[in-house]
Amino acid sequence: MCEVLTIGEPMVMFLADTKQPLSQVDHFTKMIAGAELNVAMGLSRLGHSVSYMTQVGEDPFGEYIKDFLKKEQIDTSYIKETNEAPTGFQIKNQVDAGDPEVIYFRKGSAASKATKELLRDVDFSGSKILHVTGIFPALSEETREMTKELIQMAHQNGLMVTFDPNPRPVLWDSEEQMIKETNKLACMCDIVMPGFREETCFKVPVVDTVGAGDGFASGVISATLEGLDDKKILERGNAIGAMQVMNLSDNEGLPTINGLNEFLKTYQKKN
Repeated sequence: MCEVLTIGEPMVMFLADTKQPLSQVDHFTKMIAGAELNVAMGLSRLGHSVSYMTQVGEDPFGEYIKDFLKKEQIDTSYIKETNEAPTGFQIKNQVDAGDPEVIYFRKGSAASKATKELLRDVDFSGSKILHVTGIFPALSEETREMTKELIQMAHQNGLMVTFDPNPRPVLWDSEEQMIKETNKLACMCDIVMPGFREETCFKVPVVDTVGAGDGFASGVISATLEGLDDKKILERGNAIGAMQVMNLSDNEGLPTINGLNEFLKTYQKKN
């Protein structure tokens, strides 16, 4: 099977075409979003095989997501569909500086209604890493237990587990619950990648900060798979994070290996 497995909630994203508050924007461009999906895209573009696990609605958004993933050469064997809940989506504006405004429409989404049935036929043979974040566990009690069970299954099958806390306070009942459950998950994993307002070590023009941490994760995971040393692992993670913030969407900056090598030749590191 694939080298990497990941589980999450993919969403259709509507990105504002103009730099205005969302209430004043008239036109949007349809794109795709989701932290784990971004990581899967980053890994696939770097030449690694990835399986993405989720549940989408039987609706046009769900079809769009599946078609998009296939074009990115991401395995969709573990994507289930339901006619009982819709695929989630979000809208995002453009800003000149700082984080953009993002509004989610994901409550009661198909992914939040996923059950352990999603884990029933997982084939871990040939896989080396499971990547999870703190987002999918925040969607419901069921998805939280699913994530923990999947981590245990991965360890039982000899996989390394990487974890990006990726805190989303709006998805949890309280900050206390978020901290408690995130710490539990972190303790179950082998590599934890907390973001402290991710700061890249490359001098680049910042267009949009969303997706920097996912770019960093794809760099760390890919470099780990390739057996690079710690310095090169961190360099690649920071480089891909820097490349992502130079782009508007959540994932358009994720490079191929040739694009990454060209970036490393071109951009000077910060002192």
